[in-house]
Amino acid sequence: MKRNRKGFTLIELLAVIIILVVLLVIAVPSVTRYIENSRKSSYLRVAEGYVDGVKAMITSRKLSVRRKDTTYYIPIEFIETEKGGDSPYGNWVEAYVVVVYANSEYDYYWTSVDDTGHKIELKNIEELTVDDIINDSSRSLNNSLGIGDRDKIFVLEADGNFSEKAPIGNI
Repeated sequence: MKRNRKGFTLIELLAVIIILVVLLVIAVPSVTRYIENSRKSSYLRVAEGYVDGVKAMITSRKLSVRRKDTTYYIPIEFIETEKGGDSPYGNWVEAYVVVVYANSEYDYYWTSVDDTGHKIELKNIEELTVDDIINDSSRSLNNSLGIGDRDKIFVLEADGNFSEKAPIGNI
């Protein structure tokens, strides 16, 4: 007598399940790393977009930052930009483009933190890498740091004027 057996045995099903679990164990960390690196790269592109916006404002003379003894903090909400945007992790709590003027050239820095705690401490935009993005639960920034030997800090206010802050240190 011939039996017509269709289907899988329990051992065949277990073998397939084990293979799938092994593949998931290998794939999930890789995909997670890829997503995290994509977010960090996006974070840097957003920062560069805001810096480009400040460069355009300086070039068009909408923003005057020419004192050599001053570190200027420009909050992102006052920056006209096409390439800016939100943090890929959440909403910005604080974010600044920081500008210093020296010898007819400008140096640009970035510092930011979002509501998930992802932040970049004050760092030159040209030296910024994905490794500079840290996750810090404090969700606060220090916008009282001067750059180099500059002894004044100005922060752009909503009225379009700068207010002076006392520096607590320099980088």
